Amino acid sequence: TDVSAPPAARLLAILNEALTEECGLLYLPPQHLAQIDDEEVRRLLKKIVREELRHSEKLAELLSRLGRTGTLRRPRRKPRYLLVEMIETHIRCEKKAIAMYRRAEEEAANQPEIETALAEI
Repeated sequence: TDVSAPPAARLLAILNEALTEECGLLYLPPQHLAQIDDEEVRRLLKKIVREELRHSEKLAELLSRLGRTGTLRRPRRKPRYLLVEMIETHIRCEKKAIAMYRRAEEEAANQPEIETALAEI
């Protein structure tokens, strides 16, 4: 299957949802960083931000290769004020993103180029 062929509407919807989720994961850490004084925790949060940015970039690249532009919704998450809440929120969001990637992989069955791109994310 040619990557430039129009993707199925369901796959496109899943990829856009995943892009919104990944960008949402970029939305909270700067607000959390402003509340954290511990340098080691700040370093780890910044590492998370870099990884989420990489995921967002890979998704945007995949959508572009499919001849599409990602459409984003504004994240509905609110900043957390306790470190444990920050981490729990991130884990919950990450699990949701992983589930979306699995759905996308199912939709992209028999499309090796898309499957490979998803595996890289």
